[in-house]
Amino acid sequence: MRSDEGSGGINALLLLWPVAEDFPVGGEIDWMEIMSDDRQETSFFLHYGEDNDQLYGSVDHDATRWSAYALEWTPERVTAYVNGEEWYSTTRTDTFPPRPMNMTMQLD
Repeated sequence: MRSDEGSGGINALLLLWPVAEDFPVGGEIDWMEIMSDDRQETSFFLHYGEDNDQLYGSVDHDATRWSAYALEWTPERVTAYVNGEEWYSTTRTDTFPPRPMNMTMQLD
């Protein structure tokens, strides 16, 4: 995917959202969130718990160019990739979503 430059806070996202629609308890994994207007930084957010606590990471990346984003979620690790390169990973299994998730694409 790619994202044109934007203004006024338009964010491009690829995320996992709880099938049970029980956010924040059901979690959320934003594995490609582009908030910068110039699209030069990609962020990762793992939302968890009743208080919507978050783990966060980011990578400098030109998201105006076609890129392949991927997420790998195993029982031991959640890892985000861009163009085959790992750029975020966590083994904090206590933060992983507790139930099935749907893959979603959106603009905020």
